[in-house]
Amino acid sequence: MVATLPPFTVVGLAWAPDGRLFVFLTWDPRERLRGTMVYRMFDEENRKVMESKPAKVDFKPGNGSFTYLEIPVPPVPASYRVDVVVGELTMWRGLFRVIP
Repeated sequence: MVATLPPFTVVGLAWAPDGRLFVFLTWDPRERLRGTMVYRMFDEENRKVMESKPAKVDFKPGNGSFTYLEIPVPPVPASYRVDVVVGELTMWRGLFRVIP
């Protein structure tokens, strides 16, 4: 399930020359959002390539918060999708391409 009104803003998406992708999110939910957050990366065939360790989150209304994710970039040239999931809700989805 994908959240229809995501309670966040993507602040930035950046690459590092050593093969890391950085995602910066700010959170300002309209209602309390708590649970376990993970990111999952999928390849072009929708096969899961990697998943982060779960982290507990508790975002409260009126209490802005900031999340910084450091994601290793796969060495295989292809298109990939990254989902940031809290509980069962996909809160953010980004696409990127690795080129040789």
